[in-house]
Order: sequence, then C-alpha cells, then structure tokens
Amino acid sequence: MAFKCKNLKISGFSVDFDRSFVTDAELIRRENGKAYFRLAGDPPLENGKIKFVGDFYDNYSGVLTFLPFDNELQEIPCDAAALSVNNCDLSVSEDGLIEFPDLFADTAQTSFIIRHELRICPAIVCDECDDVSVNDVTLYHSAGMGLLCQNCSDVAVEKLKVIPKNRRTAVSDDALHMVDCRGKLSIRNCELCNTLDDSINVHGIYRPLKNRFSGDDFFYLDTGHFQQLGLIGARSGDTLELVKNDTNI
Repeated sequence: MAFKCKNLKISGFSVDFDRSFVTDAELIRRENGKAYFRLAGDPPLENGKIKFVGDFYDNYSGVLTFLPFDNELQEIPCDAAALSVNNCDLSVSEDGLIEFPDLFADTAQTSFIIRHELRICPAIVCDECDDVSVNDVTLYHSAGMGLLCQNCSDVAVEKLKVIPKNRRTAVSDDALHMVDCRGKLSIRNCELCNTLDDSINVHGIYRPLKNRFSGDDFFYLDTGHFQQLGLIGARSGDTLELVKNDTNI
C-alpha cells in the first residue's frame, strides 16, 4: 500500500497468492438430495466446515458463493446465477468428495468457481497519492480489487495485466478501481480479464447527509458505500452540492 506519496512509480513485478481466495470446483454427481464436488487443492473439512486459508478471516462470512463456469468459453456465462451455500454441516463421501445440499438442478455447467473470502486483500492500493505511474505490472490474484486508487490525483496506468494463473479467475472484484480521484486519469494498453466484477470502475461516491451537529456549522456526511473505506469527505476549496432524494434538486 502507498499512502500520501508523490511522484510514485510502480513497475516491473507481479502479484499472486499461494493460497487462493477463490477455489475451482467440479460437480461430479448429484444424487439423493446431495451434490458431490471435487475442490481444487483438496481443502480439508473440519467440524463440518471447509478450511480454505487457515487464518482468522478464513471464510469469515460463513457463506460459499458458487459461480458456474463455461470451460469452452473460459468465462462465467452471461446468464449465470450465483448460488449461495452455507459452509457448515458438510461431510465427505467415501470416495473423498465433499457433499453439499443439491441446489444445482437449474445450472447446465458442472464446473464452478467458489468465492469464499471477502474484499479484504487488494493487490495494490494507492491512497492520497499524487502523480502515480503504474507500468508493466501483472496481477494474477487478490481478494478484492486488483489496483485500487482512491483520493489520488493524476494517475497513469499502462501495460497492466490482470489475468488468471492456475485458476479460473484473477481478482475477485474489479481489476482497476478508481474512486474520488482528480486530475488526469489515463488507462492504456492494459489486459484485464477473468475478474468477478468490473474490469474498470471510475467514479465518485454520494455522501448522505446524516445530521448537522447541534449548535455548530458542521455537517455529518456518511460514506455511502459500506465497502469503500478511508475516503475523504471534502478538501479545502471544494464546493459541496446538496441534493434532495425526493426531488433531485
């Protein structure tokens, strides 16, 4: 993570993780109300729960999100529906497959991506940085964003690759995410593929007006996006425009 840096140059390396924040899975058979899966890496089952990473945040939500995967097209089908299964009360069959409740009757695919971690580990984060250059960097995997730039100014991204390696997906959210940035933003000659969310996301964030402190000339503004932390409400010289939800005026 880079914080409050100037003339920042990031280049010439790659990011990957040995222990994956997503897991490839194959549906082997369905019978008697159970779906039998083989999971990449053969993660162990402890007390009826799959143990993927082995730290405090390991499947913190307790929910496994199954995303169908088209092996021929090497992508998630455009009409695919995500399926959520609780990571509890699971068991292992005699032939070593993990038994899940059979919720898979309506999908044509037998290959899946299981997302089991939250947005807790972006690959690269730049926060409150000025004049940022990201060049010739490859991001194979992360739990969350690939490149996250927030509160930054004048960011140039060139020859950034976000591509999977030894798994079906690369980053588990946006490949490139810029929020509340200023100046010139340049994105050129990049390869962004196999993410579980947007390839490029550039935006600001609305800030709901919660309250005015009693007796003061201060407003309390909420972030407006529970997954986006560390944003600056306003800087010296900014002009704020307040809009009413019911009239948009």
